[in-house]
Amino acid sequence: MNDLVKFVNNTLEKYRYYIIDNKKKIFLVCPTKYLTNSGEKGDRFSEFFSLSELEQVLKCFQSLGIYTEVFFETNALFSKLLSLDADKMSDIIVFEHTESNGICAGDSLIPAFCETNGIKHIGPSPYINALLSNKFHWSILLRNYGFDMPESFLYQYQKKWLADCKPQEGELIFIKPNSGYCSIGVDHLSKCHLNQETCDLLDKRVETYQQEFIVQRFIEGVEYEVPFFVDYSGQIHVLPPIRIHHNEQKDFLDFHDVLTDEYTFSIETDSEILSTLNQVVSEAVSFLRFDKFGRIDIRYSQGKAYIFDINTYPHYIEHSSFYKSMHSIYKENTLDIIMKLLLGNLFPDF
Repeated sequence: MNDLVKFVNNTLEKYRYYIIDNKKKIFLVCPTKYLTNSGEKGDRFSEFFSLSELEQVLKCFQSLGIYTEVFFETNALFSKLLSLDADKMSDIIVFEHTESNGICAGDSLIPAFCETNGIKHIGPSPYINALLSNKFHWSILLRNYGFDMPESFLYQYQKKWLADCKPQEGELIFIKPNSGYCSIGVDHLSKCHLNQETCDLLDKRVETYQQEFIVQRFIEGVEYEVPFFVDYSGQIHVLPPIRIHHNEQKDFLDFHDVLTDEYTFSIETDSEILSTLNQVVSEAVSFLRFDKFGRIDIRYSQGKAYIFDINTYPHYIEHSSFYKSMHSIYKENTLDIIMKLLLGNLFPDF
């Protein structure tokens, strides 16, 4: 905890010097429901902010006194940046959020453009965004190197099971789109037993979402979301893990739960669980060469921490595990502190 507090204090100082004193401008890329130009099916591919969530973000930047220009789509951002003189790009920080719109590795577009043109941006590297856009690939990679992972299979339209590998008949499984966040494509049917009806369901889902589905053995246990920062020098700072409390009907979050905030959080205090979660998250972040910030989702069962999802752009507003975790340490101005850390962490130490 001392290292985390030191990181926060140091990063807040960097925020003051690099952002405020040097008068940086924020280009906020924020796909927003009803404002981002997308059809109904497209809405299922991207993680959209609500209007109230966008308002929270803008009010925060306003209170910090930072000039902010808002873009609701990636192409609008690119058009603006391309219109600027090269010497003006160093004044800009791109504050991006996930917007893949079903494109393979679409979340890498903004990081790749920014890093090619020397523009600071808050999100992870193009490589991390590309790798983590394919849940099957990173799941197999981590499992192969000894991390506790639910066994994973890939269901493809018409091709069916990749390499003809599949769970056993009748086995309890969990199905979800191979790419995407925010429980998009997950509903009450996602937890099921493998049978012919499940294969028929997978055929329909693959066609509807226009992508492959990852199928994993379901792990019973307690669900945690563990946010983290990686500082400029590469040191990992794990925030207090957050336990997820589902509603009474099911033991996982689906799209409706996330959309309507029908779940609650609590701070984990058990020292043994905390030690396991911190170790697993730190090792996974280091192994994947993650940078800047993110969140790893875990099911804890019988002393083991099973990684089942990784989020490159976790929500940080009031109803989120990132906010809850930071709020457990800094009770006042929590969102302001999170914003300052995301920005200050882009720069080297003094």
